[in-house]
Amino acid sequence: MNIKKTNIKKILFVTLTNIGDLVLTLPVLGVLKKEFPKASITVLAGSEAGEIVRADSSVSDILIYNKRATLLDKLKLILKLRSMVFDMAVDMRHSLFPILVGARYRTPIFKSPDRAIHRKKKHLNILSAMGISTEDAPFPSLFSREDRLKVNALLSKKGVLPDDKIIVIAPGAKSHMKRWKIDGFMDVCLRLSKEANTIVAIIGDSTDKAMGSQMIANSEGKAYDLSGAFNLRELAYFLSLSKLLITNDSAPLHIAGLVDIPVIAIFGPTDHEKYGPISPGSVVLRKGLSCSPCEQAVCEFDLECMKQISSKDVLNAVDRILLL
Repeated sequence: MNIKKTNIKKILFVTLTNIGDLVLTLPVLGVLKKEFPKASITVLAGSEAGEIVRADSSVSDILIYNKRATLLDKLKLILKLRSMVFDMAVDMRHSLFPILVGARYRTPIFKSPDRAIHRKKKHLNILSAMGISTEDAPFPSLFSREDRLKVNALLSKKGVLPDDKIIVIAPGAKSHMKRWKIDGFMDVCLRLSKEANTIVAIIGDSTDKAMGSQMIANSEGKAYDLSGAFNLRELAYFLSLSKLLITNDSAPLHIAGLVDIPVIAIFGPTDHEKYGPISPGSVVLRKGLSCSPCEQAVCEFDLECMKQISSKDVLNAVDRILLL
């Protein structure tokens, strides 16, 4: 596909629904910004997760697509998009949107074979197929000055100093299948909270507060439950201040990759080759059971692949990364 860059004035970027999936499409947004610096970009996101791109100056508008909306509302959205007259439509969902909005240049509807490659590369390959260079794919701006000020004020209120070493633990995950045992997270929090000049911060959404409370009650030293304290952009900035993230296969894992901090990622039923951490120095913890990764919604073996991962495995990985 021969694309004349000067002809591209308006781009529609259709991204994915879940936060983690959306984050893995952001390098595509970064390439569009780099390759078409004079174009305005409208993001169509499947949920409020699209707010994570709000801080990027190249994003002119964010529209929310609700797949449960009425047919009339969906038609109104399509008509609105058509009236905006896009020159290019880049669709991570492989939907009919690029055709329906009448974009001259558009990504194909049909998906390429689902090879065992990382989702970041798979998404970038969609641009490569259009003849767009994806070398040195930059990440878009994730947080604003206001986001930084809010996070810094919260940390100051809790007495967190600039020289403190912040280790972040994210015990939650959208699916229970991806969650490591809470007792393991409690052991890890207890050990790390005893370290000098170390702050342990528990993150997650408001539904993770029960786990955060358990871990804080079992900790010693400086440990804080920050579940529900940040929006996605603020979380990105907070992670950028941290030395390490310990997490399941979840959205914070992918956000940490965008701000380039090392991750200890605990994997069981999902495939680390597709969804593992991308930041340098990261470690994937998994047990090589014959059934893992199964990528199934239900486990026949009582999540043995997760249960076999011990707190000692996690703490050894922490020691290797941070040399505690």
